[in-house]
Amino acid sequence: MLWGGLFMLGALIVVLSFISKRAQTAAAILGGIGFGTFIDEVGKFVTSDNDYFFRPAVAIIYVIFILIFLAGRAIHASQNYSAPEYLINALQEMEDVVLHHLDEEERNKTLKYLAHADKADPLVAALESALLQKQLIPPPPATIFERGQSLIKSIYVCAAASRWFHLAVIFFFVGQLLLKLTYVFVLIFLFGLEWRQILDVRVLGAIGARMGRLSFIDVAELASSLFAGAFVLWGVLRLRRSRLRAFVNFERSILVSIFLTQVFVFYQEQLHALVGLAFNLAVLVALRYMINRERGDGAADSYVE
Repeated sequence: MLWGGLFMLGALIVVLSFISKRAQTAAAILGGIGFGTFIDEVGKFVTSDNDYFFRPAVAIIYVIFILIFLAGRAIHASQNYSAPEYLINALQEMEDVVLHHLDEEERNKTLKYLAHADKADPLVAALESALLQKQLIPPPPATIFERGQSLIKSIYVCAAASRWFHLAVIFFFVGQLLLKLTYVFVLIFLFGLEWRQILDVRVLGAIGARMGRLSFIDVAELASSLFAGAFVLWGVLRLRRSRLRAFVNFERSILVSIFLTQVFVFYQEQLHALVGLAFNLAVLVALRYMINRERGDGAADSYVE
């Protein structure tokens, strides 16, 4: 906890002492490490006996990170920027002009900010003139990440045009749904039983007995998994008519898993639940890319044979 406070103090010193983008990045890294180190001790402070290994601690940490994420999204989603704020953002981007690091993408971004600023302000015209006269640096060679993006794009375009694309998507999402429900079933009803008990026909009686004494966590985990599964099934039904709407429903299923089901899985499995979270995040990234591709191609509601 003390080391976490020290890192967060360092982040405050950096962000209050320097104005460059590198300083902001350094402050974000230091602050993130500091807060992570601090919140790691939460088990000691929510228990009377300072139990670091308090079982719900990991779930509490996960819920806190979710709330931070949602708060950040709410702030940016509901905020309407004024003309002076657009001008301030443009001025911050002008740092690259001073450092002779301005490339075409950064210039276009700054010009976009200025387009929303007050045209009557003489500073806007001066900044636009300076940007248009400034010599741009040549674009850097494509990184491994950018080359990978291009490769993924070409693969997706080819795959989306094939006849088996729908079957592959259905197989993947229905398969991961069945695996998820199987995992939850095993975790709730079969966890703790020996193999000879599981293979015995009397295991049905043990399952029935456990159903009668399910905890709130068990019921919530099962209910949220079924809720996520409903979005998968609805997406499968919509896939033939509209890829975009199907992908959006698949995305909703993954979001339910991340924001609801994973909370209860972290309570049950603690750090072992990171594997499932990593898988859900990877699927979410892929779905976001597929949704953006469908929207960008203007094929949102096209019928596919």
